[in-house]
Amino acid sequence: MNNKTFLAIAATVAVLTLTSRADLIDNFDSYANQAALTAVWTADTGTGLQLSQSAPTPASGANDVMNTTTASARMHATITGGVAANALDWTFKFYDNNGSRDYANLYAYTGAWTAGLQTDLAMGTYNTGTASKYMGRYSAITGAVYGDGAVATTGDAGTGGWFSLTSAANRSVGWHTMEVKGMADPVYTGKLELKFYIDGTLGGSISALTSYNLTFATLGGAVSTTASGAAYDDFSVATAAIPEPSTLALSLLGGLGLAATAISRRRRA
Repeated sequence: MNNKTFLAIAATVAVLTLTSRADLIDNFDSYANQAALTAVWTADTGTGLQLSQSAPTPASGANDVMNTTTASARMHATITGGVAANALDWTFKFYDNNGSRDYANLYAYTGAWTAGLQTDLAMGTYNTGTASKYMGRYSAITGAVYGDGAVATTGDAGTGGWFSLTSAANRSVGWHTMEVKGMADPVYTGKLELKFYIDGTLGGSISALTSYNLTFATLGGAVSTTASGAAYDDFSVATAAIPEPSTLALSLLGGLGLAATAISRRRRA
């Protein structure tokens, strides 16, 4: 069996054994009005986030969700089944209008919304005003104590485990693609590594974390005091492509069969 045949078999097996699952996808285009939006995304801190068609122009499709009032709010939605942080692929479009405290979150709760907080994963901007940076966070919160993944580097706000992903100079007004990928830590057995990307560029990573089952998503930080004009679009929380055990077994058997056939044919030639 030559190298080309082997590579073809290996590629076939790889494709057949990879699966992915989307647990929450929303481009906000199916909502005709604000009431339809809040039926899915509960406005738990007011109505500061509104369905918008023009300001800013949605990243794709007809609608986005925009911070339009004098103070930002927060909306939450359930992640069906939850997603383990060590198999996470979370993306969203974020319209940066040079405001502060504008970000999206994924939460791990053991029960209903706000019941039994385990950790909070966040990405966006924090509270250093015009000098703010794109920042991330992954931290368990017990009272005022921030645990797993909490870092407070000098100059990075230092509150609640936030850490910088860019310098302030790298911020720009407009749409940006935010993404967080979770995977098994290659160094620390049984631990989690998170990588944070902005417009496809790695902004930062943290490792040696505990992986929790993320069960709720939120839009908005609910802490801004002014209307920033920030917006969100194309929100997706998915389980990263992983092998299904049954499919893996069948694919491996199929791959071995292809290899055996190729070897047999070569010997007869």
